[in-house]
Amino acid sequence: MCMIVTEFGKFRYKCLPMGVSCAPDIFQSKMNGLLGDIEGVRAYLDDILILSKSNYTEHLVQVERVFDRMQKAGLKINAGKSHFGINEVEYLGYVVTREAHLQCPTTTTEVRRVIGLVQYYRDLWDKRSHILALLTDSATGPKNKKIEWKDEHEQRSKHLRKWYQKK
Repeated sequence: MCMIVTEFGKFRYKCLPMGVSCAPDIFQSKMNGLLGDIEGVRAYLDDILILSKSNYTEHLVQVERVFDRMQKAGLKINAGKSHFGINEVEYLGYVVTREAHLQCPTTTTEVRRVIGLVQYYRDLWDKRSHILALLTDSATGPKNKKIEWKDEHEQRSKHLRKWYQKK
């Protein structure tokens, strides 16, 4: 993977050295291989999120599986930076909760924010243009113009909430 050539011969690192440009990609690939098959576990570099759908016992089982795999891989967990059994956590700059908190937008600016949020996840969402068509029409006009929230808007909003809760 990484070698140094000197006058004494070629030397290969036993572990990935700091500063190699592809190091984050390699580390992410290793983390995906290590934890990717455990349901409810998400890893981005060294940030690991363990989500449980049903109860606290299931959560403990998932945590134990992650601990076992980390130990077998020779990786350590910083207990001071870890949080266990909580209902809300900040992960990669986002607050992750059990419920999807999408408030009904009341102005064109707020509608544009919702559209931006949906577009951010565009690769994960089928038929998003159908859902967004009504919102896009509502987003036209000057900034902070009040909009009328109709039943059709509410149906699309419910669809958005359901989708975010699934993901």
